[in-house]
Amino acid sequence: MFETMRVRRGAIPLLSRHLARLARSLSALGLPAADRDLDAFVVPFTEMDEAVLHLEVRDGRAAVTVGGVPGGGSPVVITAVARHERYPHKTTDRDCFEEAAAEADRAEADDALLLTAEGWVAEGTVWNVLWWEESDCGRRGWISASCRGRAGADQRAGAVEEGAGGGRRWRVAVCS
Repeated sequence: MFETMRVRRGAIPLLSRHLARLARSLSALGLPAADRDLDAFVVPFTEMDEAVLHLEVRDGRAAVTVGGVPGGGSPVVITAVARHERYPHKTTDRDCFEEAAAEADRAEADDALLLTAEGWVAEGTVWNVLWWEESDCGRRGWISASCRGRAGADQRAGAVEEGAGGGRRWRVAVCS
C-alpha cells in the first residue's frame, strides 16, 4: 500500500487524511499495520520545503522515497491508450498506470491521462487531474475526477459535496 504526498512550504497538506486512508486500506485488505508511527516518520521530511514523498507500507515495514517537484513551464500530457482500472485501495499493483507512463515516455510527454472504459478522465499516472466546477447555486471550486466518483472507489478526500439550495457546493482542498 502507498500514499504519495507533496511537501509544500514545509508542510504536508492533508497529511492526516493520507495516513487515515493508508491505515483503512491496510486494515481492509488484512495487511499488517506499519511498524512505526507514520506521522512521526514523515514529519521530518517537511524540513525539505518542497518535495514529493512516496510512503509505502509493505509487510508492515514503512519506507519513504523522496522525489523532486516538477519544474516550471506548461506540462505536455497525452491521453493514454491504456484504460483506467478501478481500484478500491492504492496498492503497488498498478499495471494500467505503468503502461500509460510508458506511453508518455515514448511520446516524450510529462504525464498521461487515463480514461475510464466510458471515456471519462480518471486520473494521471503521476499527477492529480483537477478542473474548475461551478454549480447552479453559484458555488465554485477545483474538483478532481475521483472526488466526483468517476475514478471508482478511491474517493480522495479533496472535496466534500454538501447540499446548498438544490445545487452542489464543493469544499475543496488542494490536491497535488
